[in-house]
Amino acid sequence: MVRILQKIIELGIVILILLTPLFYGSVRLWTMTLVNLIIGLLFFCWVLEMFFRRQVVLVKTPFALPILLFCGYATLSTLFFSRYEYASQLGLYQILTFATLFFIVLNHLRTQRQLTFLVFIIIANGLVHGILH
Repeated sequence: MVRILQKIIELGIVILILLTPLFYGSVRLWTMTLVNLIIGLLFFCWVLEMFFRRQVVLVKTPFALPILLFCGYATLSTLFFSRYEYASQLGLYQILTFATLFFIVLNHLRTQRQLTFLVFIIIANGLVHGILH
């Protein structure tokens, strides 16, 4: 079951890389919703994987603390100092979603093969979109 969840997470990351440019950067509400749903599914798979492994393993990086502090700052700013609640909540949701994606990618793409494949997908995707647009 753990292996299946890992493959689902890897496939989800590739789908995000391939689909996001098709949505013109995911700036419309329906595209942001789709991207957020995919990231939510990846997060759910990640939590399930940790549950089945019966251990929580988080890769340590120097970027983790600044990202968590920024998420905390954005949360406090949205809750207590926001003039435009809807826009602030939407922005906070995006920040938390992409911070979650950062930690998912950080904890799942560890081997040289996975990283090489990810770089290949990013370059090939950029090449195709560069030629087509």
